[in-house]
Amino acid sequence: MVKLLHLTRDCFFLLRRHRNDANKLFFYRHYEPASHWIGQAAAGREEQLAPNLFRGRSNLYRSAIICLIAFSILILNTTLSFSQTSKESIKIGFLIRDKNDLATKQAAELAIEHANAHGGYKGKSFQLITKSCDGPWGIGSKQAVSLVYDDEVSMIVGAMDGRNAHLAEQVAAKSHVVMLSTLSSDPTLSRAYVPWYFRLVPDDRQQAEVLLEEIYNKKKIKKIALVSLDNYDGKMSVESMVKEAKDQGLPEPKVFIGLDGNELVDKITINLWDAIVLAGTSKNAAKTIEKIRAANANAKIYAFLNLFNFMDDYQAQFMKNIWFVSPFNMNDPKWKSFEKRYQSKYGKNPSPSLAFVYDGILLSIEAIRKFSPDPEAVRNGFKSLSRQQAGMEFEGITGGIRFDNLGNRKHSWRLVN
Repeated sequence: MVKLLHLTRDCFFLLRRHRNDANKLFFYRHYEPASHWIGQAAAGREEQLAPNLFRGRSNLYRSAIICLIAFSILILNTTLSFSQTSKESIKIGFLIRDKNDLATKQAAELAIEHANAHGGYKGKSFQLITKSCDGPWGIGSKQAVSLVYDDEVSMIVGAMDGRNAHLAEQVAAKSHVVMLSTLSSDPTLSRAYVPWYFRLVPDDRQQAEVLLEEIYNKKKIKKIALVSLDNYDGKMSVESMVKEAKDQGLPEPKVFIGLDGNELVDKITINLWDAIVLAGTSKNAAKTIEKIRAANANAKIYAFLNLFNFMDDYQAQFMKNIWFVSPFNMNDPKWKSFEKRYQSKYGKNPSPSLAFVYDGILLSIEAIRKFSPDPEAVRNGFKSLSRQQAGMEFEGITGGIRFDNLGNRKHSWRLVN
């Protein structure tokens, strides 16, 4: 830094000397009396100045370029140094579906609190920059752009529905900032082939394989209703299961998509079912499930994980005895520890999907601690989780984490309740 200051100073002195010589020559030619130019003295003065000026003109330009480069480096180093020393926290972007998704925010904040209680990052605290995607179409993209370029986060963790996850993924593709999805199981997200997109939850295809194996091959169930509670995430899950059943040569289940609560219940309860598979999210999920159970008391109820996304404490109490795909069971000590801390802080029970949100934040923090907060370093660190020789090991509530070359999680999935 000191050498740069000296170089900049010398360049300015050199430029000033050339400028002075040029000014003198200009003065003699244009302002002194004409008689001076006829006389030998005036001619001698010009001859003395001119050769020095014109011989040094190339040096003048060269010096100017050197000066500009030196000054630019000086300013850049000063700016970077100031930015690094003045940054008081390490920022992690967090995109949620709706500003009212309190449980999702609470799980993420609990993870940040845990990390800061264990030292943060080199004396600096971790900060969660949360932005919601509720609003007009396209807001998810705008919020992701703001996190990358305004807030300058190290990476983005998403706890969103599939539509907004696609928008955020497009931003990640162009900005090269890691996007870690913790809730959306839409299989088309990983088929965009973005090298820095990763997903913690099993996608719909992975869940469908487990559900079909259990329902058709192990339980030998024949009469199956496949129900979507919404028109996007749940629909994607249902379509994935139907496709997988076709590919395996299994009988197709009866499908119900796009019906509101009362109409859905009326349609389903016309017949008795041996098994009902639920997918998607709904504000009335608890009431719908209660009515389905009343009409089909003997039916086994299964679910895709997205049934539990954005579920409040009231609805969660109706989710007992529902079998769903997960890497952990509800008696796992890590889940019990998280459940206890969540209950202690917020006074309610967490839904299973919040374990993925919690792990997503802690995985991000582990990557930053190991590889630095620089987005490029974080990106390379996450890529190591896709290789056989991993540069980072992480074991969370949801188990050990590895990704395949599409960013999908590699794990032995199972049914739990």
